[in-house]
Amino acid sequence: MRVVAWAPKCAPRVAKYLQSVYALMGVSLLFTAVGSYVAVKGSFMAESFLGGFIALLCILGITFMSPTAENLKTRIGLLFAASFFMGHGMWPLLVAAIQVDPTIIMTCLLGTAVVFVAFSLGALTARPGSYLFLGHSILYVMSWVSLTILTQLLVGFPGRWVFTVYPYVSLAIALAFVLYDTQMIAARCSLGYRDVVLDAAMLLIDFIEIFRFLVAIMTSNKKKERTKIFVGRLPEVCNAEELRALFEKYGTVTECDVLNRFGFVHMSTAEEAEEAIKCLNQINFKGSRITVEHSTGKRGWRSLGVARGSVSLRSPMIVRSPELLDGRFSSVSACRAPVRSWPFYERRLDSSMQSSATAAYYNDSYFSRLESSPTYVPAYTSSTRYATSGRSVRDSAYPY
Repeated sequence: MRVVAWAPKCAPRVAKYLQSVYALMGVSLLFTAVGSYVAVKGSFMAESFLGGFIALLCILGITFMSPTAENLKTRIGLLFAASFFMGHGMWPLLVAAIQVDPTIIMTCLLGTAVVFVAFSLGALTARPGSYLFLGHSILYVMSWVSLTILTQLLVGFPGRWVFTVYPYVSLAIALAFVLYDTQMIAARCSLGYRDVVLDAAMLLIDFIEIFRFLVAIMTSNKKKERTKIFVGRLPEVCNAEELRALFEKYGTVTECDVLNRFGFVHMSTAEEAEEAIKCLNQINFKGSRITVEHSTGKRGWRSLGVARGSVSLRSPMIVRSPELLDGRFSSVSACRAPVRSWPFYERRLDSSMQSSATAAYYNDSYFSRLESSPTYVPAYTSSTRYATSGRSVRDSAYPY
């Protein structure tokens, strides 16, 4: 096929044409940003859902209008109008993201720019026409996703998990469109067909779709983080049922786990989580002043009374007596060759068990003799610092 058989001599002509396409797309993105800002501020068509419909009409006008010199200014005007109203139509998503975390917008915008440039360069540097096969695959996946969502809405099958997967699948489709559209534009240019306005509109839509789904994914993940609560300094006799009962006074508890003197509680909404944190932080619970805060990836190290530090998820230990570990934190899953007659045991823990084991290492008097006669030595990365001494692992007195 001629589409996939570009001549190398066409490359300069194609590159010059692509410069015009990307320049027009960049100006269109400015109109999209203005439309989004106006919609969020409520200065024009406040809380109106007509923006997307108007943008669709403008895109249809560009598509069906002949790409002649006489129509060039009109089509560019339609492109700028479509860009403005595409940005305006995103106001519900943008408002939701700003309410959760305003930094989501700039993070996703930067991420979209990086990803779009990377995939565009990948399409332009790949073998000509090598991604054109994606057209059929994209349409097939889009049809399957649409049918699955429709089935779920009508009959409740296959399950609500489709709504969780949908943003990620849609993001993958948008990225595939970048590869396909970029090579299609270059292929058509090499064959003599040029429509800078329509091609800029195609790439603009790809960019906006990537941005939309990145914002949706990050907003959803941030909302989940806001409903997860870390509870530190729990009394030794506390169990999950007692902790759940304490938090159920402030809303619906969807999940509750208690580990070694700390726990995690999941509330149904962010508002309930905020109320629980406000009312329960630093209260006296069964003789212990508990710490209640939003859960982070750090697992509340300061609330455990130790310094923050990263711990590998593969947690090796060196022990004099392996039976000391049984029943305290988790079972031993692997054993390697002894080092100076010390059996080298390796456990694989999730992050919650990591925190439990590390807390015990620093707080449990039974495992506190690190320098003199170490019984329990967690294997950190070389950059991790001891909470007690402030020295790195490679400077410490390991038994080997």
